[in-house]
Amino acid sequence: MTKKSLRNVFSGVNESVFPGFHVEADGRGQKLSLLVSGVTGINSFSEKEILISSKREMISITGEILRISLLESKSVRISGRINSLSFNRKKGDKK
Repeated sequence: MTKKSLRNVFSGVNESVFPGFHVEADGRGQKLSLLVSGVTGINSFSEKEILISSKREMISITGEILRISLLESKSVRISGRINSLSFNRKKGDKK
């Protein structure tokens, strides 16, 4: 690709990303473990869904047999059969 065509591909992407959270995943078979840093709170949790918040986003983790195994220093580790991970901007956040 030429520089011009690459510029068109990335024209809608914000060039400066300031992370409010960080997610790492480890897995084997059907089980997965997520480590999420930058967590400001846990809004709700059950064996099927965990909803956590960071500075600007709400993070939803859905699956089966979900467990919170670590909660310290703005980090949370979630393990189980994770089916989906979704991110939604908090209401009122304009950026």
